[in-house]
Amino acid sequence: MLKTASGDIKRVYEGSIRQFERLSDGTVLLVDGDDGSLSRVNESFDPIRTVELDGTQPCGLAVNEADGVVYVIDSKQDTIHRFTLDELSTIDVSYFTTEAKSGHHHVNDCCVHEGMLYLSYFSFSGNFRKRVFDGGVAAYDFAADGALSELISGLYKPHSPCVIDGDIHVVDSMTGRVLRGDKTTVCTIPGFARGLNKTAEFYVVGQSENMYLSEMQLQGSTLMLNCGIHVVNPTADASLFFDVSQVTNIHEVAVY
Repeated sequence: MLKTASGDIKRVYEGSIRQFERLSDGTVLLVDGDDGSLSRVNESFDPIRTVELDGTQPCGLAVNEADGVVYVIDSKQDTIHRFTLDELSTIDVSYFTTEAKSGHHHVNDCCVHEGMLYLSYFSFSGNFRKRVFDGGVAAYDFAADGALSELISGLYKPHSPCVIDGDIHVVDSMTGRVLRGDKTTVCTIPGFARGLNKTAEFYVVGQSENMYLSEMQLQGSTLMLNCGIHVVNPTADASLFFDVSQVTNIHEVAVY
């Protein structure tokens, strides 16, 4: 937890958390990518219930409170797991595009908006292990038997899809860009971007310690290597940077 007024940072939960979401009752759901688990914690981040997801590498998490459904994305096998919100019991498992447990798309983060699941991935064609990065954002419609529609294409290792002010947003991590629906660039940070949120005025963008120096495709900017949070005013084209060097990777940001 980062207090922007003072710059103080405090660890409230220990783990390798990929995505988390605070529910209307104040509890928080989170997925741990290292130990392969889905947990519900209280407002103080004390565990209430944990479900082990054996053999998976959970990455994305989204909650549809109206329908009582939790979605977890397994980037290891490109699968979408659905759980009941009350007991975290398994409902079913679906594949991103194929019945093959390949992990060749590297589906990672997700969000839910108006009953539709949105996902980001490294390769729509399923060739990212061959270094084909045709990444993007797709809508997965469970109401239409898993119909898949690609909405944004041509991205380089994208993450953190979310709906802001009614528009789909995503971070194109390797270019540092925050993109809106029609691929309009909202802002650009000088590093590996992951984690996106917004206050009334400002975009909040996570930046991880950089592991891809030779692959980054920033234009007109010196690459930053440290980990932190950018608070960006896109209208003024200005930002504040909060150093979070105590950690190496930021996967998700939320504003409370």
